[in-house]
Amino acid sequence: MPADIVIPSSLRSAFYHQPGVEDPNGRLLLLRGALTNRARTERDTVLRNMLLAASRSQQGTPIELDLETGERGVCIQILYPTGAVVPSRIWLSTDTFGYLEPATPVDGPVVPPTAAALADLLRKLLPDLP
Repeated sequence: MPADIVIPSSLRSAFYHQPGVEDPNGRLLLLRGALTNRARTERDTVLRNMLLAASRSQQGTPIELDLETGERGVCIQILYPTGAVVPSRIWLSTDTFGYLEPATPVDGPVVPPTAAALADLLRKLLPDLP
């Protein structure tokens, strides 16, 4: 994330594991950070720009979400040069940025969740995220 959007010193990361999904396929990578003053006042523009940047490698239709808690975001599926399609979820609250992606090997025995499934998972995780 550019330093004019997220305060670099605020970035935190964590791995979560989906219940009922065996390793290594249930791992999720979460990144969180504080938005800069500019990003707080221009959330719609920031979200639209992130979507445009991702559209170069986007596969399918982005899923825009209003999580009804002040968070707005988008789920996308990114087509990597290897041919793998991996869903990613980016969201902004009034003062924070979040990013969620499966940390699943693309050649693993279980296919990573779709963007829609990742969006549903985020709705369940969000109340418990720091």
